[in-house]
Amino acid sequence: MYGAIIGDFIGSIYEFLEFKDSIKKIINITRRNDSSKESDLFKDNCFYSDDTILTIAVLDAILNNKNYESKIKEYVADSSLVCPTFENTFPNPFSQRFISWCNNETTNDSIGNGAAMRISPIAYMFDDLDKIMYEVEKCTSTSHNTAEAITGAKAVACSIYFARNKYSKKHIKNYIENEFGYNLNFNLEKLHNEYMFSSTTNSSIPQAIYIFLVSNSFEDIMRNSLYIGGDTDTISCIAGSIGEAYYGIDEELIKKAKEKLPNKFVNLLDKGYKHINSKKK
Repeated sequence: MYGAIIGDFIGSIYEFLEFKDSIKKIINITRRNDSSKESDLFKDNCFYSDDTILTIAVLDAILNNKNYESKIKEYVADSSLVCPTFENTFPNPFSQRFISWCNNETTNDSIGNGAAMRISPIAYMFDDLDKIMYEVEKCTSTSHNTAEAITGAKAVACSIYFARNKYSKKHIKNYIENEFGYNLNFNLEKLHNEYMFSSTTNSSIPQAIYIFLVSNSFEDIMRNSLYIGGDTDTISCIAGSIGEAYYGIDEELIKKAKEKLPNKFVNLLDKGYKHINSKKK
């Protein structure tokens, strides 16, 4: 779960810039090069966004046996949990469409990647794959009741499950391609030079899983996520959620995240990891 949150932090300061570039139909190769090569990826001006807030909402629902939808809406409505915006960021961490759904003003038929970015607690807190798939669909369908979004969230959760259980990357790749119909045969350099911002499931989830597959460490996942650009916070979040299960995370990164998170978030994460670790004994 910290893998998702740290990815959100690291990608946060580039997302809006990538979005603005996509409107102009340009790609800033220099920024992608520079951001991926920075010695310190976790910068002072990075912040948590909707990816983190909704990840914690899902974790809270699991820990306290609450309804996913009610918890998600509760967290969106609590403005005290929203990190202040900075220069070159969206004015609100949540999209207008998602806010409209929370206010019961629109339908729950989104194809966005917002369901997959928040799903990691389910894959960490439950151990049976069938149970995980059941909970993923229950959580996802609240706001993203489309085949595309449900498939994406399940693909991410499956990737985490197999990574947690020490399956090979080859197994993970084959399973995701065969079970969910994704083509994960990208080329890193081609993505670096051509990939443009997209928040839809089918144009971001396969890329995020691919970044995990071709990286050799958690740090490498973060660097490669910035290297391809796009929806940087969410791609880093999703790839990082899988990478944590496969590689683990340096404690210094977790410490930096904790320093920037509300105490409520840290306390829930502590409870979540205590639950996970208790099952290993």
